[in-house]
Amino acid sequence: MAKTDWSISDVVRPQDMNDIGEDINQLRADIENIEVPPASTTQAGIVQLSNAINGTRENVAATEKAVGLAFQAGNERKAELVAALIAKGVAATTSETWAQLLAKVTALVKATGNATAAQVLSGATASNASGPITGTMPNQSRTALGDGYVSPKSYRVDGGGTLVIEPQTGYYTEGLNTMGFGSIAMYDPDFVSVNLPKDVDIFGVQGVLERLTTADRNAIISAINAKGVAASVADSNAALAAKVGQIRQGGHIPIDFYDQILGAVGTGDRVLTVFTVPAGTNAFCFVTNYNNESYVIGASNGDYTRLTLVDINGVSLMLVGNSTTSFNIHGLQYNASNRTIQLLFRDISDSRIFNLPANFETSGEIKVVSQLGKLVPSGIIYIKMNGSVVYC
Repeated sequence: MAKTDWSISDVVRPQDMNDIGEDINQLRADIENIEVPPASTTQAGIVQLSNAINGTRENVAATEKAVGLAFQAGNERKAELVAALIAKGVAATTSETWAQLLAKVTALVKATGNATAAQVLSGATASNASGPITGTMPNQSRTALGDGYVSPKSYRVDGGGTLVIEPQTGYYTEGLNTMGFGSIAMYDPDFVSVNLPKDVDIFGVQGVLERLTTADRNAIISAINAKGVAASVADSNAALAAKVGQIRQGGHIPIDFYDQILGAVGTGDRVLTVFTVPAGTNAFCFVTNYNNESYVIGASNGDYTRLTLVDINGVSLMLVGNSTTSFNIHGLQYNASNRTIQLLFRDISDSRIFNLPANFETSGEIKVVSQLGKLVPSGIIYIKMNGSVVYC
């Protein structure tokens, strides 16, 4: 071993230098035989440097460059977080610490709603669990409508006094316009007071129309029928009014009729009206004037004299005709209710009662007509009616 207690007066010998060389050689050998393990989190050792800023190894050491890059990335992420907070309406700056910024993030309330665009007012914005939404619901509020209205989508009456309205989709608020009306309006030109009975109020509209109940209408129909004018429930009110106008309260017709054919041949058929009673006549009676009686002078040898009852449609009933007998007529009695007419003669045994034909119309005007036909060159045929007709 080399000398270690040297003093200023000592002389260095060759042996001393050899000892020093041997010690150096031994130290070198000892150092070369030392094994240094790799560094870890639990022991010291040899460590490798790295520029990576996104690694996960635990046996390398970051360089200055890696630290700088990580610092820069941290600042960028911090700026992004600050911008995100500001976008959410939260005040934030990059000068705040991460702890301060994270506290603000924690205070944010995450959207969890399930509203859709159709459920949010048009023009308004909101957010749900899926993110932000812009509303599409129509604005039907009084503010949006001004003095206007919105029509219902549909309406229906239940038959029990209730009118049910289906509104259009939209946002509504209470309130009236300047005229005092709400938002939803349904128009029907028939919904006016003149179309409603006067004793009825429907949704605040008081009727002024005179009511005609079913019982009242049936009573009118019965009264019209009783006056000899046919009426039924199938008739409209206008038709019933017209039939009331057909009712006659009765009247008197003076009769002074005479028609004859003397000696001429081939005059053919001559028809003249003796008298006419107006439509709606239920009964009439012809009474002869005893001072100037009525006659039907019979025909012979092919001549003919006829006295006929004719309705408004031309349906006829012959009372006297084609007879060689002359008749002294005292009267006629017509009754629409039992559909008969009686012909009265001086000789009561010759009097006759006729039933009206099934298709004879009693509601219209009725005529009594004379019909003469001269076919032989001699003799006279005539019909004379003198008296009065009373009808009702």
